[in-house]
Amino acid sequence: MQRATNPEERVRSLPAFFYRLSPLAQRRYLESNSIERFELEPHLKLSELMGALADSVARGSIVSIRSAAQRLCDHICRELRVVGVPVQVRGVRPHNARGELHGIYYGGKAAVYRVVDANGAPS
Repeated sequence: MQRATNPEERVRSLPAFFYRLSPLAQRRYLESNSIERFELEPHLKLSELMGALADSVARGSIVSIRSAAQRLCDHICRELRVVGVPVQVRGVRPHNARGELHGIYYGGKAAVYRVVDANGAPS
């Protein structure tokens, strides 16, 4: 994992919702935002899992897509030595009156997945 060499530059371009996050969520956002890239070496198993996901998407079965995506996510998390996260797949992108919703993952002992709108407000 490589961190940004100039974190001040990244702070200047923070999205508006950042300032509505709690101090803990702001710290996590900044830590995450400072990562420029992960050293994840391509290998046969990763290619197979990506191919299986692409095949599932082509078939269009949400259950199959979720299963393939979860296997890929689990594999990547193991490779990076981080705690795995559950994958949710929906037939359409969730939205509310304010627009499209995005997921934010908060790690820790009890992983919490929260759906928020594009401005960071809970749905």
